Amino acid sequence: MTPLSKPRVLMIDDDPQDRSLASVLLSRRLPEAQIQEIDGAATFARELRRGSFDLIITEMQLAWSDGFEILESLREAKAKVPVVAFTDLRDEEFAVEGMKAGLADFVFKSSKGYLRLPEAAVEALERAEQQLLVARSEPWLGTLLDRANVGAFRTTLDQRLIESTPAVLRLLGVRNVQDALRVKLPEPFFVNGSKEELRDLLGDERGLQSREVQLKRPDGSNVWLSLTELLLVDVDGEMVIDSLVRDVSHLKAREDAFRGRVEELERSNADLSEFAYIASHELQEPLRMVEKFGSILAEDFGGKLGTEGGELLGFVVDGASRMQSLIDDLLALSRINSEGQDFEQCDAGELVERAMVNLSDRLEENQAEVDVEPLPTIEADVSQLVQLWQNLLSNAIKFR
Repeated sequence: MTPLSKPRVLMIDDDPQDRSLASVLLSRRLPEAQIQEIDGAATFARELRRGSFDLIITEMQLAWSDGFEILESLREAKAKVPVVAFTDLRDEEFAVEGMKAGLADFVFKSSKGYLRLPEAAVEALERAEQQLLVARSEPWLGTLLDRANVGAFRTTLDQRLIESTPAVLRLLGVRNVQDALRVKLPEPFFVNGSKEELRDLLGDERGLQSREVQLKRPDGSNVWLSLTELLLVDVDGEMVIDSLVRDVSHLKAREDAFRGRVEELERSNADLSEFAYIASHELQEPLRMVEKFGSILAEDFGGKLGTEGGELLGFVVDGASRMQSLIDDLLALSRINSEGQDFEQCDAGELVERAMVNLSDRLEENQAEVDVEPLPTIEADVSQLVQLWQNLLSNAIKFR
């Protein structure tokens, strides 16, 4: 049974008329309420021993006690029930002192006060019910977080640790809160904002931030932590930061290993592409020589080789042609996969000579002469610059 279903209320007042009127108004708002009127110390002591009540409404000035003594009696009895003051005292400072002492609300006796009293009682009961639910959930929630090795802690905006769970101590590599205070905690996400700016974040999605931080433990080891921070206001009206933290070092290690493998594969692919490019160029000239002399042999000596010899020579020429096609495809593939190599110092004239060697067969067939003036040393991608010179010479021969 929750406090709001059938609340049990103690109505404490020396004035029977005030008690009766307040009880009537409260019954209209809470028809199921069980209201017990208290007119003296003996009656209050008896009900306090029984402990069977959910709310106290009390006058602050009594012939036999006062509101502050009522609060103290409840604390001594460990009775966690809300207390609403309903009093003739019209002193604002007195009301503030009462709220600081633990009153749930402070209502002055007046026509408006009598009308507000039932709502103040309902609000006090609702807050008590919420606190009860929170108190019941804290043990199992704390156990769940601890078993999952997820820590929870609260800090001020200037990084002063207020409280923490045992898991936080384990993650920080310390034995107690005193040691934890000596650990340099990550700077809060909200540390650079003014109080006015931070208040605008309260209740906003920007008031909840997540990030990963690296922390150095007292023993010198490093740990990667996933940190989720929530900006809120505590019961004293001060802005604080509640945080959840868990160890993600193993995930970071896997991430680093994966990144290393990706980089290794990228290097391997680059080397393979470079090899394909170089191989395709270096094989072209020998292959052209095979094709050239095979054709000459077929034209000049084909009749002397006989039927079987001519057939074998045809296999040689056809194989060379198919190999040329494969090399062309390999060159095209290397161009697709290559994003270029790092620039290096190279002699531009030597690169032209290399391109001429690759095209020596075509240059000879077309009786082309290439005059190479002195060229400077430059920074370039060697393989791609050789290809550039080779393309320029090929076009010059083709479109002469």
